[in-house]
Amino acid sequence: MQDVVQHSDELKNRAEQLLEQTGVTDDLEQFGEVHLTGAYAGNVMFDPDIDITVVRSEAYSAEETLDIFKYLYLKGAFRSYFIKGDWDDRRKGKEFPRGHYIGLKQRLNGEKWVVDIWLVSRAEFEERKNKFLDIGEKEISEEEREAMALLHQ
Repeated sequence: MQDVVQHSDELKNRAEQLLEQTGVTDDLEQFGEVHLTGAYAGNVMFDPDIDITVVRSEAYSAEETLDIFKYLYLKGAFRSYFIKGDWDDRRKGKEFPRGHYIGLKQRLNGEKWVVDIWLVSRAEFEERKNKFLDIGEKEISEEEREAMALLHQ
């Protein structure tokens, strides 16, 4: 059990290193309010994956999403870039937020990392944050963290 929790801690440390090296959170701040979300925020990292949600009052347009994508691409801090535009189609399921998605990939010391960026309106963020988008605002006890680790094994 302790090995899985220790692995989670080590992944979070490497995630912090990646965020610092790439400066992606600083870059995204010019486009909205940046929230580190998901497993990183909840301190329950089991995979090399970082979720970032960028929030502003109104929804992002496809054109604005392309501008953000272009900015990140031209900066060149990541190895691979991809974009997905139909997450807000409710026929795809409600597990994804209504908004736009940008995915980034990078290697850190030979390990493949994915950074998932969600661009959403304030209303969408507020509706979803208590479910899973911003679990970092919830206090997760050590017992809950260990239980999540058991599920991940």
